Amino acid sequence: MARQKGLGERDLEEARALMAGVSVIPEALALAEAGVTSMHDVTRGGLLETLLEIARLSGVGMEIDGASVPVPPVVTRFAEAMAFDPMKMISSGTLAATVPPARVEEVRQAMTELGSKFSFVGRVTQGFGVRIFKEGTSVLHSEIRCEEDELARLWSLYPR
Repeated sequence: MARQKGLGERDLEEARALMAGVSVIPEALALAEAGVTSMHDVTRGGLLETLLEIARLSGVGMEIDGASVPVPPVVTRFAEAMAFDPMKMISSGTLAATVPPARVEEVRQAMTELGSKFSFVGRVTQGFGVRIFKEGTSVLHSEIRCEEDELARLWSLYPR
C-alpha cells in the first residue's frame, strides 16, 4: 500500500530502521535518576493519548508546542501519504516525561550522555486536558480515546 501511495524503497528502509529504537529502558532509568515526576511510553493512541493519560492521572493540564514535537521526516512522509496524524500514531521507542523546571538541565545532560534524542515540548499547567498550539491555533483535547488509534484505523482502511 505504501508504494501505491507514492512512498519509495528509501522510505520503507527508513521506516524499518525505526524498529531498532523501540526500547526505552535506558532512557527511563536515566530519567528516573534525573528526577522526572512522571513518564509513560508512547504506545497505543500515540503521544496525544499518552499526554492525556499523564495529565488525567496527575490531575493537571498540559500546554504543548506542536511545532516542538519531533517527528522524523520519514514519519512525516508516511503521515502525508497515508493521511494519519503523527500525534495519534503508536510511537514505540518514545518516552514522554514530566520534568520539574529545576531538573531540566539534569535531564538534558542525562539524555545527551545516553546519545538519546529528546525535546522539551511544553509545560504542565493547572486545569485539565492537553492543549496543543500549532500554526497559530490551539486545540484542547480532554477525552482519552485509545480506541481511535491511527494504526488501528489504517489497518481497517488498508487490510493486508
